[in-house]
Amino acid sequence: MGEIWHGEITREAFKDGEAVTHTDPEHADFKLYSVPRPSKQQIDQIGRELGIDPRAVARAHAKHLRARADRFGDTRFMIIRPARYIDESEEVQFGELQLIIGNDFAVLLGRCGIFPMKDFLAGLRKRPEALEKGPTAVLHAALNAIVDGYEPVVEGLENDIDEIEDEVFSVDADPLRRIYELIREVIEFQRAVDPLTHLLGDLVDRRELPVDEHRYLRDIHERALHASERGASFRSLLENVLNVNLALESKRLNEVSIAQADQTKKISSWAAILFTPTLIGGIYGMNFEHMPELHWKYGYPAALAAMVVMGVFLYGLFKRNDWL
Repeated sequence: MGEIWHGEITREAFKDGEAVTHTDPEHADFKLYSVPRPSKQQIDQIGRELGIDPRAVARAHAKHLRARADRFGDTRFMIIRPARYIDESEEVQFGELQLIIGNDFAVLLGRCGIFPMKDFLAGLRKRPEALEKGPTAVLHAALNAIVDGYEPVVEGLENDIDEIEDEVFSVDADPLRRIYELIREVIEFQRAVDPLTHLLGDLVDRRELPVDEHRYLRDIHERALHASERGASFRSLLENVLNVNLALESKRLNEVSIAQADQTKKISSWAAILFTPTLIGGIYGMNFEHMPELHWKYGYPAALAAMVVMGVFLYGLFKRNDWL
């Protein structure tokens, strides 16, 4: 079993939105620490260096399935679930981004490699006007990046659902497994997006926010709500597609059963028709010495006539009852 890879801790410091040497903290407005796939030792180390509340450090040790936010004194701990759509395998992958925001520091802990940490930090450094606002700018930028990442996921899921709808009415396709997989992915997507909309709603409701910051967060919140609504509609649509598929499968099974029943009736009818001459021939083939009509001049023609009459009678009977 291979070792789990852990990234290096990146330490940065900013003054008036510009990067400064992190070893000179008295000249910095806030410090920014980031690490992809952090180990427990790295999280503890960051906690000691920044003096983070131990409760927030303990919370960062665990992995979580839903977005959430906690406050420990002046320290805010937040979990966001990034997602990305993989075109090659037509599946959605989910990760986890943990943020620890204090008065003079911001910590980004990436999980599962879903969140593009390097690209995010590179884009953040190019926005000194945003970094002037302090650690909360990192939080808002991360929220915006996560919500932006939901848009291609929504488009990918929508395309998959369109393909599934076409497959449901195809005779050769069997989309049942793919429908269940899509439902599971949509549920996971809702687990990532829905709690985030509530967290963003709480941030938007804060009256002390500046006007431009409030407008920025409201835009993120509206896009998150849109993604949440699309996820809910996808789930409802997939459940309807599943019901339609099950109904079509039942219809196909009923048609097969009816066809098999028709074949069984035909086979049984012909077996009954052929049984009559076999029965008559079998009786008179026993060659007992004392048998009726054994020495009768017209016995043989009468036996043949009986076979034909009974066969025609049974054929007509079965034909009238739609067995043949």
